[in-house]
Amino acid sequence: MMRLRATVLLAVFWSVLICAASAQEAEEQDRYVIGKASVTGGNQAVARKQAIDAALVKGVEAAVAERMVSAELAAGLARAVKDVLPRWADLVQGYTILQEAASDGSLLVLVKLRVNGAMLEKALQDSGLAREADAPVKILFMVSEKRDGEPVYWWKDPQAQPALDTTEILLHQTFQDLGYDPVNRVTAFPGKEVASSMRALDLQEEDIFRWGALFGAEWVLWGRSGIQSEGQVSLDLKILEVAGRRALAESRVVERPPETAEADQTDLAALDKAVQKAAAELQQRLSADSESGPAGVKALEVFLQGFRSYEEVNRFQSFIASGVAGVQSIKPSRAGRDSVGYQVLFRGDAAQLLSIVNQSPNRPFAMSGEIRSDGALVFSISPSSY
Repeated sequence: MMRLRATVLLAVFWSVLICAASAQEAEEQDRYVIGKASVTGGNQAVARKQAIDAALVKGVEAAVAERMVSAELAAGLARAVKDVLPRWADLVQGYTILQEAASDGSLLVLVKLRVNGAMLEKALQDSGLAREADAPVKILFMVSEKRDGEPVYWWKDPQAQPALDTTEILLHQTFQDLGYDPVNRVTAFPGKEVASSMRALDLQEEDIFRWGALFGAEWVLWGRSGIQSEGQVSLDLKILEVAGRRALAESRVVERPPETAEADQTDLAALDKAVQKAAAELQQRLSADSESGPAGVKALEVFLQGFRSYEEVNRFQSFIASGVAGVQSIKPSRAGRDSVGYQVLFRGDAAQLLSIVNQSPNRPFAMSGEIRSDGALVFSISPSSY
C-alpha cells in the first residue's frame, strides 16, 4: 500500500511539473498539407504512401521555418536539411488523411497533422539552430559617475534604489539599440543584504561577478565616468562575463563637447558622444575575438535529488529559470522516486553553470553539485537545510 501511494503521489507530482512547463509554451497547432505522388504501374498503394510521406515532410519543413527567423534559416539551411529534416517521421506526433484525389496520373492527399513541438525544439537545439541561441545578452551596468565632487555609484547603498544617473541612462539606450537586454537594477534588485566588500567604489572582479549573479546578468559593464566642469568627459569601461569569470573587452574614451553645443548642454552632448564611441569600440573588440562573445547555448541535463516536498522542487526550478545568469529555459524531462531531471538551455557548459549556482547568493537552500561522468549536473539538497 505504501509503495502504491508513493507511486500515485509521484505521478501526480510529475503531472503538475509537466503541466506547469507546458503552460509556458504555445500549443502546437494542427497543420493542413497536401502531398502528391505519381502513380506508377497502377500501384495506388505505393503512390498513396509516397503522397502521405510528402505531406508529412512538408508539414515538418513548415514547422522548422516558423521557428527560425529568415536570417537564421538562410545561414542554417544546410544544417537543417542534414540534421533535422531526415528525422521528420519521428517529429510527427500524429496525422489524419482527410481526402484523396487523382489527377493526371498523380495521387493527391489532404492531411491534417501535428508536429511534436518538444521533439522539434530538441532537434533544433542539438543542431545549434534553436531560436533561444539568439536571445539578447542580459547586461548589468556598474559605472560610477563623478562630476565635481565625490563619485556617485548605486552599489554603495543598493537598498536605497537610487535613480539612474545620466551615464546609466545613456548606456541603457545605447546598448538596448545594439540588441542587448539591459538589467533595470532599480526594479530587479532582490533586496538582499550584501557583503561590505561589494559596496566599495573600486570592486574586485570577484565582487563584480557576485553582483552580476545577484541580478541574473550574463555580462557586467564595469567602469567610471568622469565629467569635468568645462564639459570634457572620460569613460573607462570593461565588459566582464559572469559565467566565464573573465574580462571580454575594454575601452577608454575622452571626449570634448562640440563647439556647436548649447552652453547648458555641453556635458550631455560630450557624454552621449563618448558613450556611443565606447560602445562601438567594445563591440568591435568583441567581434574581433571570436571567443569573447557569449558561449553557445547548450542543452544540459540537470538533476535535483534529496528533496522532501514539491515546494522545494518548485523553488529550485524557479531559481534556475530566473536567478541564474545565462539560462534560457528549463523544462522537466524525467522523474524518479528521489530525483527529478530537467533539460536546461544554458549559454555555457555544465562547469560554468555549477560555478554560477555555487556563487549565487539567491540559492533557495543549501545544496552541493557535481558533474557526473556522463556530463549531467546533479544537485543534492544538504541535510543541514532541514
